[in-house]
Order: sequence, then C-alpha cells, then structure tokens
Amino acid sequence: MRRCGEESMRIRPVAYQLLGGSPVKIDCVTDERQAASLKSGGQGMRYTCKVTVEEVQSDAYLFHDEELWFMEAIQAQGTARGAEPAHVQLRKARREAGLSQNEVARRLGMDVLEYCRLEGGCEEIDVELIHKVTESIKHKEPAS
Repeated sequence: MRRCGEESMRIRPVAYQLLGGSPVKIDCVTDERQAASLKSGGQGMRYTCKVTVEEVQSDAYLFHDEELWFMEAIQAQGTARGAEPAHVQLRKARREAGLSQNEVARRLGMDVLEYCRLEGGCEEIDVELIHKVTESIKHKEPAS
C-alpha cells in the first residue's frame, strides 16, 4: 500500500498490490470512515475506492487496521454482474469515435478535468448527461 498526505498526518491510499500481482492505481477515494469488515472481521479505517483494471472500473473497500491493510471488492447495487457502468460506456464510445477527452469536453462546453472525472467514475452521471455526451461524440464537425 502506498500512501500520500503524510504532511497532514492522514493516511490516504493511492495504490495497492495483491500478492503476485501488478500495482493497481486508485482512481479516487470516495469515502473514508471507521467501519468493520463484514467479510474478514477486521475493524479500522475503511476507504471506499474506485480502481480501474484492464479498462473495467470497479469499487473496492480498503481497510487499514493498525499496521495491516486488506481489501474487499464491492458489487455495485442494482448492477448486473458483467454490466458496464455509464462512465465505462462513455469512455469506450469516445475512443471508438477517435476523440480525445479534450475534444469531447470542448464540444460539451465543459472543463476537461470535469469531463475526466466523469469518465473516471468519480462523478455521478445522469441520463440527460449521457444523452448529451453521446450526441456530442456522434456529431461530426466539418473539416476546416
């Protein structure tokens, strides 16, 4: 487990590595609280994290219990196993159209960092925004 934020004396996970695996960067931490693990029985600080592995983003709980770290995968509520979240679908559609995140953000009149957070799954995406983004991706601009 790598950590950042030591200057404020808070531990914040930025990546993890399972035994025999490659390091996995944490896209963002969406929640941090004291909690008990229902699967392993530990108690400590629970970090709710978004991680992307092989272009599939998922949620995971990382627990820090004294000097030990452990992880639990989270099954998204209301999501069928194997179904892709909206942000993954947006990213795939943009890539298939051959567009950059900058280009899509410009077409939407949105800051590129805000759009990156949408594609990264760190922001909620409502149905209206999905339609707006997919229309901007489909729209071919005339060549200059």
